[in-house]
Amino acid sequence: MCCWASCYERINTNMAEGTPVQDHVLKMTSHLNKLEILGANIDREIQIDIVFQSLSESFTQFHLNYNMNKHSFVFYGGIT
Repeated sequence: MCCWASCYERINTNMAEGTPVQDHVLKMTSHLNKLEILGANIDREIQIDIVFQSLSESFTQFHLNYNMNKHSFVFYGGIT
């Protein structure tokens, strides 16, 4: 499997219910950083959306609040 396909597969994984969100976000950030190293130019908002989409169902309200209130988040480790 090529590097792009491998990274794409990883960022399309979803967080298992009960998994610590910090661990999951760090893992997703690492995957997005790998894509950047490979030359991907992924917009900040798209990166945030990829992370939100990968979260478990219990974070649906958090995602909705983010979108409704246009919060600004800084993820450490590459997503800014």
